[in-house]
Amino acid sequence: SYPKRLKGKNYLIFQKFPLTQIKEDIFSIDNRVDFFFFLENIYINSEINFEIFFSLESQYHEKIVESKQLLIETEIIENVDEFINDCCSKKRSTKKLLNLLNSNNFEKIKENIQEVKEVITEFALNINIENGKIIYENDSNDEQILNLLGDKYYTSTILKEKRLAKTSETLN
Repeated sequence: SYPKRLKGKNYLIFQKFPLTQIKEDIFSIDNRVDFFFFLENIYINSEINFEIFFSLESQYHEKIVESKQLLIETEIIENVDEFINDCCSKKRSTKKLLNLLNSNNFEKIKENIQEVKEVITEFALNINIENGKIIYENDSNDEQILNLLGDKYYTSTILKEKRLAKTSETLN
């Protein structure tokens, strides 16, 4: 939660302590401080608004186009161009796809296709595999495919609950 001073229509700049109010015109997406520059650093409070402000989504799309050959060459998804296009039409899917392309684990996934099939069954995913390829039909299951390729499905160690990981941070 933001301090009351930042929630109102007072805009602040970090010059010297104590903070002083800015009297000049300021551009704001809403009444919160989404990001600010201080001593040649950018401090980001709202990643989404930061991305909108600097049009990062178009850069994400460019990177995906540059990197999509990695996914095509592994031949792990049938209808890969349609899959990529559908992912790029959704902000959340765009970033997930870009992260997958950057990690480039597609060969490992293809080598472990039997484990992939087991995850699909265990988690009752709406994904079909034929001839070692994930069959992409439409955008109704693109999130599931992205999570599967990102190895996000797991069973918790203690409670044995089926879960979806929000991060890919490796702990060991």
